[in-house]
Amino acid sequence: MAAHELNAIENLERGLTKPQAEKLESVRQNMALSLAREYGNRLSSLMAEKLAKEVILRPEVLAHLEGATVAELPSDAAGWAQWARDAVRGCELSQRSLASSDDVLRERLTREVLEEIPRARKMALARDAGRLDAYIAEHVAQRFDRAIAQGYGHGKD
Repeated sequence: MAAHELNAIENLERGLTKPQAEKLESVRQNMALSLAREYGNRLSSLMAEKLAKEVILRPEVLAHLEGATVAELPSDAAGWAQWARDAVRGCELSQRSLASSDDVLRERLTREVLEEIPRARKMALARDAGRLDAYIAEHVAQRFDRAIAQGYGHGKD
């Protein structure tokens, strides 16, 4: 978070009334929950906190805090999920956090696949130009997709 964004957030928070601060906390909790649902542990907790804190900078949130009903906040999980995805897409550090988590998973899966291949088969695949690498890449990709679908990073890993 840039210094000017942090200053803007702090200035906005200082000017909130108690009911507005409570509304903001509710919005931040919804954002944090949607980030957890969408990304689980794949998104670092620091990035999730940053994105939830920055939600006050959205015009819809400011309007909501002022009591306006023109700009609507999400009213369901799908809407909040879209907000979470938009926030991550707009934050390079969050994207890097996800990429790093995914790289760690791929490395672990690669080790597992290599360990499961019998030594003789591994040697035969290695001698056949590129077949070992292709075999590993295919199996890692399948396991990666399965891990993501089964909730890798959502506390089920």
